[in-house]
Amino acid sequence: MNDFVTFEGDNVADLKKAFEEAVDHYVSVCEKLARDPQKTFRGKFNVRIKPELHRKASLVAFKKNISLNKLVETAINNEIGKPEYSALAL
Repeated sequence: MNDFVTFEGDNVADLKKAFEEAVDHYVSVCEKLARDPQKTFRGKFNVRIKPELHRKASLVAFKKNISLNKLVETAINNEIGKPEYSALAL
């Protein structure tokens, strides 16, 4: 997430309360700005592709001796590295 949210406390109860208040404040600011709150990314997502493309990708990964996940990660990195995406805050 690119937004910056902070909170602090002297004990667990204070930290929990401060965290909840910080999140509530962040959500209200997003609402006022008419934008969706940013979410953290886990690094996992489902991809639906045609079975034939899945088969071919699996074969390429096997021939390169890498996982299918690594092949997809490399392909995404190659795509994101293109000049038309250089202005994105990555």
